Amino acid sequence: MDGVTLMRSIIVSASILLAVLTAAPNQASACGRPPPPPWHMLAREGGPAVWIGRVTAINPKLRPFRNERLEVAQSTATIEQVETILGLPPERYEYVGATSSRAIDGSAYYWCGAWMNVDIGEDLLLIDDPSGVYIYRLGQPDEIARLQSYPYPAELMSKLEPYQ
Repeated sequence: MDGVTLMRSIIVSASILLAVLTAAPNQASACGRPPPPPWHMLAREGGPAVWIGRVTAINPKLRPFRNERLEVAQSTATIEQVETILGLPPERYEYVGATSSRAIDGSAYYWCGAWMNVDIGEDLLLIDDPSGVYIYRLGQPDEIARLQSYPYPAELMSKLEPYQ
């Protein structure tokens, strides 16, 4: 096989792989959310609220969310404020997340919104943002590792330790 033929086969193989990945994207990558705002944006005067909360109840919604393509069963978690870190957080926050999702038109569509992944009694770090509240489960090592990967100050991380 000469160099030109080899190069053509590599290009064709790469094109096929790219087409397959584009046609069937991974749900996690398709639904990814950017990291929360940097600390200097959070800590500015009049900045968003940052607080620790505890899940006190989870109640299923009686009617699923439904459109022409999807039906999504949802629950609402009630989160009570435990400790304020920054700003003026609410005393009680309600988080709505999906518990199941199905395409009703036979399509490959899937729910790309929030999922109910918290449990009663769980401690959370909540960071307010115009695009929605970021929620980190303080008992989950992978979520703590993600928080530690952001350039947040050591005093924030030390406030989280008793809740881990």
